Amino acid sequence: MSDETRTIQDKPYNQSLPSYPPFMWVENEHEFFFSKCPNLKLLAYGAYNAMGLIGSEYGGIALVVDGKKKFVVAKKFVPHSILARSIAFAAAVHLLQGLDDPCPQDVVAFAKEHKWDQINT
Repeated sequence: MSDETRTIQDKPYNQSLPSYPPFMWVENEHEFFFSKCPNLKLLAYGAYNAMGLIGSEYGGIALVVDGKKKFVVAKKFVPHSILARSIAFAAAVHLLQGLDDPCPQDVVAFAKEHKWDQINT
C-alpha cells in the first residue's frame, strides 16, 4: 500500500489554493490506496461552502470518497487556524494508515470513535 500527501503552499492563502466544492481553500490532501475502500481522501480545508447557511463556513478536515462526485464520509470542524488543521490532519493520516486495509464501515467506525462532527453512512 502506498499513500500520497500533497501540501499546497507558497502562495497567498485564499487566492490560489484549490477548491473541491463544497470544500474551499484545500491546504492539505492525502490519498489512501486501500483495496476495500478505494478513492478515499483526507482533506484539510479553510472553509466549507454551505450555499448561504450562516456559521457553516468553518474550516476543518474531511474524509471523502473521490469518485465522479465527492461523497463526504465525515467532517471535523477545526478552528480558523492553519496550524490546528495541520496537526489534526497529520494525526488523522497517521491513525488511518494504521488501519489494515479498511472497508467503508471501518472508516465510518474510525470517525465515530474519534468523535468527528458530522458522519454520513
